[in-house]
Amino acid sequence: MTPRRVRRLGVYCAVASMLGMLASSWIGAGQAFADPISQKQSEAARIAQQLQAQNVKIDRLAEAIDQAQLQANAVQAQISATQTKLAQTEAHARQILSTLRAEAVTLYVTGGQTGTLQAISRNQASDLVISQAYASNAFSDQQNAVDQMRSIDKQLNEEHAQLAAQQKSVALALAKVTADERAAQSQQASEQATLQNVQGQLIALVAAAQERLAAAAAARVQAELAARAAALAAAQTQTAAAPVFTGSSGSSGSSGSIGTAPAPVAPPSSGAAAAVAAAQAELGKPYQWAGAGPDSFDCSGLTMWAWRAGGVSLAHGATAQYYETAHVPLSGAEPGDLVFYGSPSYVYHVGIYVGGGQMIEAEHTGTVVHYASIYRSGLLPVVGRP
Repeated sequence: MTPRRVRRLGVYCAVASMLGMLASSWIGAGQAFADPISQKQSEAARIAQQLQAQNVKIDRLAEAIDQAQLQANAVQAQISATQTKLAQTEAHARQILSTLRAEAVTLYVTGGQTGTLQAISRNQASDLVISQAYASNAFSDQQNAVDQMRSIDKQLNEEHAQLAAQQKSVALALAKVTADERAAQSQQASEQATLQNVQGQLIALVAAAQERLAAAAAARVQAELAARAAALAAAQTQTAAAPVFTGSSGSSGSSGSIGTAPAPVAPPSSGAAAAVAAAQAELGKPYQWAGAGPDSFDCSGLTMWAWRAGGVSLAHGATAQYYETAHVPLSGAEPGDLVFYGSPSYVYHVGIYVGGGQMIEAEHTGTVVHYASIYRSGLLPVVGRP
């Protein structure tokens, strides 16, 4: 892989899938909320698939650009080598021509007789023939060299022309794939912006559905609590209406007390703020069964840890903590109070109230310590005040 090439990860479908999982958790709760979310979910998935295909296209174009660039570089190297050969050939040809011109001038000045006169003066006719043959051969060799240089020069010029045409073709191909890549990247950026917009709309739809479902759940739980409170009040009224007598039947003594006065509600503990702060400090820590800090928590382990900072020692168990704390009606809950779920005989979950209908809890495996609404199925109508 060349340095220019950057492989992209197919994250877009993963993002759409994550949003789809988020949306599906709310779709099942009511068909009234399902259609807009499903449509946006499908749109996000479609755009993410287009982006993934666009990624593949850009990767292929990047590879094509790399190949075209390598070919262009190779052609340029050939052109450079040919130009070097041309320069060398032309220099050699100029050298030979220069030598020929010099010899031609010498022959013109001497009339070509220098060697011949010397040979005659020595009475050596054979020398004359040899001298003339040598001059003729010398000129012939030089001319052949010039002809050869011209032939090579012609071949090199033809090769240079072919390479120039090839270079032009390669440059056009490189320009085209580069333009295609730019266009693909521009389209990808546009689709990415569209996907982000759709994701934002989907998140808004899911959040709105979550708010509606949470409000509906809160109303349902509050109605259940009201019904249970009414039943409890009715039972207490029945108990109060039935007189309870003490002593023997023949006694003329006065009757005993009727019912029992309610115990005074314990005021919020001075350590409540410290307990809430301690719980907030653990936000993000993972849930672990039987975890009691400092690195992980289960539900009662978190409340036990938090109230330890508030100066109160609690048992590690939701049911035990229910019976260790003073009970206050849910309507009178204060930050630091413990919120219970289940029944008095078996409390299966506990969180620490922080106000505004919210608590901090360690819910179950796979989650972390987090804020959550107190309104859910199983909420007991009283809170525990350590």
